[in-house]
Amino acid sequence: MNIVAPGIYTSLQLFVIVAIGFAARKMGIIRQGFSQMVSRFLVKVALPVYFFASFSSVDLSVIFDGVWVLAAGVVIFSLGLGAGWLVFLLIPADRKEKRAGIALAGLGNSGYMPLTILQLLPVSIPFLAVQYDTAEAAVYVGVYLLVSSPLLWSVGNTLIARHGERFSPGQFFSPPIIGILTGLLVPVAGIGGVFTDTALPFYYLISSLNRLGSVIFPMILVTLGVMIAEIHFHREKTQHLFRFAGGILFVRFILLPGLFFLAYRYLLLPMALSPSILLVIFLEACTPPATNFSAMAVESGVNEDVTAFTLLASYIGYLLVLPVYIIMFVNLS
Repeated sequence: MNIVAPGIYTSLQLFVIVAIGFAARKMGIIRQGFSQMVSRFLVKVALPVYFFASFSSVDLSVIFDGVWVLAAGVVIFSLGLGAGWLVFLLIPADRKEKRAGIALAGLGNSGYMPLTILQLLPVSIPFLAVQYDTAEAAVYVGVYLLVSSPLLWSVGNTLIARHGERFSPGQFFSPPIIGILTGLLVPVAGIGGVFTDTALPFYYLISSLNRLGSVIFPMILVTLGVMIAEIHFHREKTQHLFRFAGGILFVRFILLPGLFFLAYRYLLLPMALSPSILLVIFLEACTPPATNFSAMAVESGVNEDVTAFTLLASYIGYLLVLPVYIIMFVNLS
C-alpha cells in the first residue's frame, strides 16, 4: 500500500490547525494569556479526566504489558540526556545554556504530541486504527507519562531553570498522573465491568468523558500555534541560537529516531511486542522538546532566548520530519 501521501496528510493536518492558532494570535483574535488559560484547563481538567476514562475501562493485561513502555521511557530519556551532554561539549555555550540544552535534548513532548498523532493517523491512514489499535496505544502514552512527567518536572525543571532545590511531591504527581493512577484503581479493584456494562449509567458517563478527546487534541494544536506566535528572542544572537537549536534537533530528530529504527529491527521485533506498544515507542522516540520548558524558562528568568528559539525550530522541524518517519515505520512493520 502506498502511504506516502497519507503520511504527508497527517503532518498537513497538524500544520493547518497549528497555523490557525498562529494566525488568530497574530491577527489579535486571540489575546495575550489565551495559551496559559487553555493549557491550565488541559493539564488540570481535560487530560486527567480523559486518562481516567481511558484507564478505567482497560484490561489489566494491557497494563502489565505496559512495563515495556516504562522501560522505553527510561531508555529514551537516558539516551537523549546523554546525547545532549555530548553534543553540548562541542557547542559553545555558557553553563546555564548547556544545562538547558541537555534538558531539551532529553525530554520530549511525550503527552500532547503522541496523543494528537494517534487521533490524526486513523483519518489519514485508516488501517492503522485496526492494525495498531490506536485506542490501546493512547493508554500506553499514559503509561509512558508515568516516567516522563515526573522526570520533566524534576530533572528537566532543575536543569533548565533551577539548581540545588529539593523536589516537591507536586512535581511527581501532576494532574494527568493523578488521573492515570485513579483510573488504574478501577481495573485493579476488579470493578471495570461497571464502566463497560451498557445497561448501567456509568458506561455513558465514561463515554462522554472519552469524547473530550475530540476537543482536547485540536485545542492542543491551536494552543501550540498561539505559543509559537508569542515566542520572542533577540535576533542579534541568531547565529548562536541556530547552532544551539541545531544540536537539539540532531538529538531529537536524527539520533533518537535512528536508534529506534535500529532497535526496532534487531531488538523490538524479535521480542514480539504488541503493535500498539511499538507504535507508542516510535512516536515517543521522534517527539520535539516539551513545550513546558518555555514556561519554566520564563518563570525562572533564565535561558528564555535559547528555549524559545529551540521550541520554534523544533516544532517547525517536526512537521517536516514526521511524515518521513511515519512512512518508514509503516513500511518496516
